Amino acid sequence: MEEESDYGIEISKFKNYVLITFINYQKLDLYNARDLVDVFKVQNENGSEDLLIDMSPINYIDSSGLGSLATQGMYLSKKNKRLNLVSITSGVSHLFKASGFEKMFKIYPDKSSV
Repeated sequence: MEEESDYGIEISKFKNYVLITFINYQKLDLYNARDLVDVFKVQNENGSEDLLIDMSPINYIDSSGLGSLATQGMYLSKKNKRLNLVSITSGVSHLFKASGFEKMFKIYPDKSSV
């Protein structure tokens, strides 16, 4: 009997956004960035909408995670849409600032600010 994974990515609507929420992820890295890319592909096939990614559970992000966010951000920008992030943890926030990624996305401190 196969066990279901306790990890996943949930898609829902929040205000005027498609909200992407990580379930039990703590990292966005080489090992799971592909999951996010797959979600992006489905969203792109369904028609581009502004996306909001809840980053609250993510404590670590590597170049694969950054690359997946950057690629989708550029794709949406060409469609006059935007990739937005909410609830970024301090460690990820420092990386975004150091790498200049904070300028690529609209970042909200929490969902009540959206």
